[in-house]
Amino acid sequence: MLAALDRYAALHASRLLAILEDVGDGLTAIQDFFRTMTQALGGPDGKLGCPVQNATLELALLGALKRAKAAGILGLSGDLEAAANYLFTIGQGMVVTTKWAQDAGAAEATQRFILEQVESWRIVPD
Repeated sequence: MLAALDRYAALHASRLLAILEDVGDGLTAIQDFFRTMTQALGGPDGKLGCPVQNATLELALLGALKRAKAAGILGLSGDLEAAANYLFTIGQGMVVTTKWAQDAGAAEATQRFILEQVESWRIVPD
């Protein structure tokens, strides 16, 4: 069991966490997270979904949103925890849909929509 968790962490979670914890603006980190996740879903090891790692990813999404807010580029006025939960839920939906449909194209179409959605949250300075 521990070997499986270590393998998952090495293959997927550490890479996804590194993206979300990048010091750049939080919105770009979230978009890069979904790009990388889509690539992982289409690859030979496209089975994401360890509960321990997923909880960590949700906290990292929240951290990226907080960085974007602090940088003054996040146009969301609502609850950041709810927004992080929303993004995490969408990501989990991508995992389930890709496993069920066995179609990487479905994940790519969803990714494009998510990237546009996240970009619409960006405040562009005048």
